[in-house]
Amino acid sequence: MKKLLFMLLAVAGTKAYSQSIIIDLSQNVNVTFTQTINPQTVSVIILKNRSQAAGVTYSINATVKQQAPATLNIPNLGVAAGAGAPPPAACTQLNTDITKLLNQTDETQVPTNIATLQNDINIADATTCAGYISLAKQAITAATDPRVLPQPLMIKSGAELDVTITSGTKIWTYAFVTQQSNHWMVSYGLTYIPDILTHFPEYYANPQSGGTYLIARMNSSTRNTFQNLSPSLMLTYRFFKQDMHDFNFGLTSGFAYNSQNMGGSFGPSLVIGNLVAISTGLTFVQKYQLMGQYLPGQTINDNLSFSQLHNQVWTYDLYFSISFNLPQLFTKNNTGSNNTPATSSGTH
Repeated sequence: MKKLLFMLLAVAGTKAYSQSIIIDLSQNVNVTFTQTINPQTVSVIILKNRSQAAGVTYSINATVKQQAPATLNIPNLGVAAGAGAPPPAACTQLNTDITKLLNQTDETQVPTNIATLQNDINIADATTCAGYISLAKQAITAATDPRVLPQPLMIKSGAELDVTITSGTKIWTYAFVTQQSNHWMVSYGLTYIPDILTHFPEYYANPQSGGTYLIARMNSSTRNTFQNLSPSLMLTYRFFKQDMHDFNFGLTSGFAYNSQNMGGSFGPSLVIGNLVAISTGLTFVQKYQLMGQYLPGQTINDNLSFSQLHNQVWTYDLYFSISFNLPQLFTKNNTGSNNTPATSSGTH
């Protein structure tokens, strides 16, 4: 249980870190393209399928509304092919396709050039063409260019990040939008009621000699300890102004039920990464109490069941709860250095 909790808290933490965004230059030239991202810090913009031809450069202008723009120029990496003596016959096609990729000025053709070059690498003689294979891999790697912004841009809930890439007469315009943060969170978990504020001993009919029974108090070996642990449904209101943080305080109300009792709860809570809510407070719960016509230590003639000896009464107590935002927990993290945003839509 402790290991599982640690893993879930780790997942909550990793989802709160900064993100990078990927822009594929082989698509959406001279159009405005809209994608949805999480409200997190953006520190890296990755250009995918960029041209490596001589003289081709890219200028990035990234702005967040109500924030100053961050601008940087991206030159080519200067990878060169074909220098020196002619390649061996076994490497001719590999050298030709390296040159095609390095001289390609049409970004829409870069994915095709990369796929062709990757196939050349797979079938090339690893000994004879070792230098050309290395150069081909460098060319493929250079087609994707991550660039760190001069200053990370904080994208708050409901904000929009506008990114414009220009190269000659070609323009790529991306609008990265975020959804408004929701103060409410529904979570599912377990609630434990430790019998601290109110405690009613429970009893059972203990067989005696002569066919009689003694109303005896249950101990740890005869009492069902799991009756204090209940599955629960929790509703939390989180306190924040515009954006959720890694840790947010809130107020939580909930409902817990198991086969023996049920109750409602209310108290302060700590929400971690929009995934885990830890709460404590007061609960109004049903507990079992010995019926008034029976006394501890009383001798009876019948073997009475637990329900025949007890009735349920409403009372109060402390509770401790941990619950998880299950839909969010099992949703794939779609932002990060290796992922594109979760949803997107293109508009001309």
